[in-house]
Amino acid sequence: MRAKDLMTTELATICPTASVLEAAEIMLQRHVSGLPVVDSSGNLAGMITAGDLLRRAEIATVAARGGFAEFQAGYERLAADYAQSHGKHVGRVMTTALHTVDADAPIQLIVDIMDRHNVKRVPVTQQRRLLGLVSRTDILRAFVEAARRAADDCCDDNEIKRRLFAICTRESWAPLADIDISVRDGVVELVGRISSEAQRRALTAAAESIPGVKSVIDHLVLEKGLSPRAHP
Repeated sequence: MRAKDLMTTELATICPTASVLEAAEIMLQRHVSGLPVVDSSGNLAGMITAGDLLRRAEIATVAARGGFAEFQAGYERLAADYAQSHGKHVGRVMTTALHTVDADAPIQLIVDIMDRHNVKRVPVTQQRRLLGLVSRTDILRAFVEAARRAADDCCDDNEIKRRLFAICTRESWAPLADIDISVRDGVVELVGRISSEAQRRALTAAAESIPGVKSVIDHLVLEKGLSPRAHP
């Protein structure tokens, strides 16, 4: 799945010369927490989000600094913070250091960007021109669609066991040599030894993730001193 399959293309945008009040009103009206900022040529200039408007003079939420804290921040940072909290136009407040992708970017890259940089949306561009936006909601929608398709793809007992064994072979945390897997009428039974509760949760989750599994019976015994198996 790629950005072009996920992105929202019907977007509310705003220009850099618009007021921050107008930006906030659009966000509230459209039930979104951020707006792409697009210049007169249709190029992406930045992004303004609800987070950019948290520290504002109008609501007396400007970060208080004084003495050593002010000295430590430095004049450049203090000036930038002042512009952020008092600027009247979007161009003064917006974030310009954006992490963008092209339309063919895979979903894994988009999620990596969201996770690594703690952002909720990733713009999709082509030579700076805004094509769309992939948000966490779009990722959530993709998950729901994939999970529904998987639920329709039921496996028989032999296939369930084969897939679970393959997962345990692939994953380094799985104590493959210390557990026994049996499946009957979609019910998975796990017997053996584990070294942590995290392994128990992971093994159960692995079984439950396979289409056709109705339930998991856990007979796993926790042995704290058990050494993790060597991964092939």
